[in-house]
Amino acid sequence: MSRALLEVDELCVDLHSAGGRVRLVDGVSFEVASGETVGLVGESGSGKSLTALSIMQLFDTHADGDFRLSGEVRLAGKDLLRLRRNEIEAVRGDRIAMVFQDPMSSLTPSMRIGRQLVEAAAVHTSLSRKEASDRAVELLARAGIPSPERRMHQYPHELSGGMQQRVMIAMALMCEPDLLIADEPTTALDVTVQAEILDLLRSLQETEGMAILLITHDLGVIAEMCHRVNVMYSGQIVESGPMADLFTSPTHPYTEGLLASLPQTVLETGEWVSIPGTVRPASDPVAGCRFADRCAYREAACDEPQPVFAVGAGHTVRCHRADDLTLRGVGAGV
Repeated sequence: MSRALLEVDELCVDLHSAGGRVRLVDGVSFEVASGETVGLVGESGSGKSLTALSIMQLFDTHADGDFRLSGEVRLAGKDLLRLRRNEIEAVRGDRIAMVFQDPMSSLTPSMRIGRQLVEAAAVHTSLSRKEASDRAVELLARAGIPSPERRMHQYPHELSGGMQQRVMIAMALMCEPDLLIADEPTTALDVTVQAEILDLLRSLQETEGMAILLITHDLGVIAEMCHRVNVMYSGQIVESGPMADLFTSPTHPYTEGLLASLPQTVLETGEWVSIPGTVRPASDPVAGCRFADRCAYREAACDEPQPVFAVGAGHTVRCHRADDLTLRGVGAGV
């Protein structure tokens, strides 16, 4: 892969409120190279979407408190967290675009599809309205939407969920971004439409040459789409590496548990495996391993801060027993 396009280094997200500070994302680091797809996987509440929102800086102060970011988020070497508001707004939609899980929450219900696409181009490009309209029709067609000229005059509610998501992907590509962040882009869709959307993202990546940060809780989607994977748990990345390595030789007990619970694994082994317990809330932090309460390999050292170990080429894990568990073959054959 080429030199990293996106570099996230020790990113932390703190929520400050009347009740004090809560750290929701803790020391997250990963890279995305130009033209590659990197996955960010974990169960709900692990901090995946917060990490994506931090890259885009889409936080606002609200009644419950305000978010504060620290660390570095570099795009082509420029730290996005140090940019002024007008500077980061110029980056959004232009060099980085984002597709969310629910397109209806992103599309304006009272505005026609064509107008939304054209206005997205007007903010970031010098295209005339005619040129922007022509490009919108072209992108809708490339996104697999039939009769794109007619769809330009329709409202979001007149389209199916899959068509709405295709519109959002077309809108994200209006300004030819270097990086597309796809946050659970197929979760609300049926299986057939999910496959079509993933095929579309793959095809567009090949033609546009963009990088993709794919956020999901679905390991099947990760296996199909990603070159490298970052596994998040309770606000931290606990394992990171090439997709094939994590699926064949997972080293962190949490990754092992996720893979063991896959339907395919259950069918092969005839055994249903679940991870006991629940995720510790961010409001109740611990100094040691955040997965320790649910881990079958727990010992006294797990109550101490867990360093990140390299266990292979580009493969790291946040577990002091990494070498021991690798030798024991944790997850082998999964």
